[in-house]
Amino acid sequence: PANSTITLPYQLKKGEISFMNIYDISGKLIDTKQIDSYFDKIQLNISNYTRGIYIYEVNGISSKFIVD
Repeated sequence: PANSTITLPYQLKKGEISFMNIYDISGKLIDTKQIDSYFDKIQLNISNYTRGIYIYEVNGISSKFIVD
C-alpha cells in the first residue's frame, strides 16, 4: 500500500510514446499520463487519491495498486 507517491513500471518499444490511464476499481477513468520509452516507470503523486484499489493500463496491459 502507498499513501503519497508510487512508482508504476511500464514497457514501451524504443521511440514509442503512449498514455497511461488510471482507473478506480469501478472502472472510472481517474487520470491520464503521457509516457515515453526513455523511461520504464513513472513516479505518480497519489496524495489526492482516496483509499482503495486502482488499475493502471498501458497499451492494453494493466496492473493494479493500492492507496492506503
